[in-house]
Amino acid sequence: MRKLLNKRRKPLNKRIIALGAGWQGVDKSVVEHYAAKAGRSPWKPLINTDQGDLLLFVFLLAGVLGGFILGYYWRILFGKNQGSGDTSEKS
Repeated sequence: MRKLLNKRRKPLNKRIIALGAGWQGVDKSVVEHYAAKAGRSPWKPLINTDQGDLLLFVFLLAGVLGGFILGYYWRILFGKNQGSGDTSEKS
C-alpha cells in the first residue's frame, strides 16, 4: 500500500513549484494594473535581461567596477591621516 501511495505523490520540489505557480510578480499585479488604468501599454525594454544569465553578468560587472573604484580610493577614504593635512609626528 505504501509503495502505491509513494508512486502517486509528487516530489517535494515539484509540489513547492506548483504552489507558487499562481502568484504573479509586482510588475504584473501592480505596475501593469496602474499602467493600464492610465492608458499606457507595456513596451519591450531596450536591453532584455530575461535572456539567460545576462542580468547576473551585469551585476558581476557592476561589482567588479565598484570593487576597483573602492580599492583605488581606499587610502583616501579610510586613511589614518584623513583631513589633518599634517603628516609629521610630534612627540
